[in-house]
Amino acid sequence: MAARRPRRERHLRPVASLWIGERLRWIDRLALTALRHHGHEVTLYHAGRAPAGVPDGIALESADRIIPVDELLGRFSPALVSDVFRFALMRDTETIWVDTDAVALVPLEPDADGYLVGAEEDGVWLNCAVLRLPADSPGLAILNRACATPDEVPAWMPADRRGAMRKVAPEDTLREACRVMPNLLGPRGLTYALDQTGEDARALPSVALNPLPWWHAAVAFNPHGGTDGWVTPQTQVVHLYASRIPPPLLRRPAPAGSLLARLAERFGLSGAPTRS
Repeated sequence: MAARRPRRERHLRPVASLWIGERLRWIDRLALTALRHHGHEVTLYHAGRAPAGVPDGIALESADRIIPVDELLGRFSPALVSDVFRFALMRDTETIWVDTDAVALVPLEPDADGYLVGAEEDGVWLNCAVLRLPADSPGLAILNRACATPDEVPAWMPADRRGAMRKVAPEDTLREACRVMPNLLGPRGLTYALDQTGEDARALPSVALNPLPWWHAAVAFNPHGGTDGWVTPQTQVVHLYASRIPPPLLRRPAPAGSLLARLAERFGLSGAPTRS
């Protein structure tokens, strides 16, 4: 009998995220731990000092290696800085971006041309929580140009929302635009850019990367079901939309039997948050 060939190890792209703050929440630790469980090399970029509560096996890097995050935080909100950072990361590295509130159920792999992007809300928007665009993506170029021109209003901002921009200094134009429309450089910008270039055809359906609607994300904490029909065998990632989850849920153990408790058990992480 011929000797069995050793199984060829699958090469996975590295994954990265950004944290702005002093300590990770337990759902952030869960998301990072899941990625390591699947075999990804994971880097957590951070602003300022490294945060507390980072799981073992996660590499830490200053976000200033990609863009001057600490400098930008003096002018822009953390959410806006995060958007700017992820688009620069796509341009400058081969890394897959994953938000720290997005729990991967399987290893993540872009398609043959280097795209990993998913719709939300049944295709109304494209979402940035899990994202890989090729460095030479035309849509990515649109987004990075918008990030690099803080004195311009992005082309996709609706005309009826541009009035507030007339009263600000030119250098504050982008910041004010993103204050008026917080998702301007996030899902709204990504949807516009990839629609303009035709790259939106690359998007996976909502069930793949963003199965839970933002208005229903707390169902992942429900111990009596509620995720059936949302999370299916086609789901690769459960995006939790942490900013939409009631804070008390983030401060308590995930109830036994809930989707999050089951995922915490699967990946070897306690469902209870680490307290400061």
